[in-house]
Amino acid sequence: MADEALFLLLHNEMVSGVYKSAEQGEVENGRCITKLENMGFRVGQGLIER
Repeated sequence: MADEALFLLLHNEMVSGVYKSAEQGEVENGRCITKLENMGFRVGQGLIER
């Protein structure tokens, strides 16, 4: 249960950080979204393998 809460907090901060960097123009917006989607795909793939 505690592991799930930590994961959710980390996930929320990662998403927030990616969107903030996109809004500030640090990186091209499409690139940020692609990076976020790739992270989600990798995590989902890891969960399926377990």
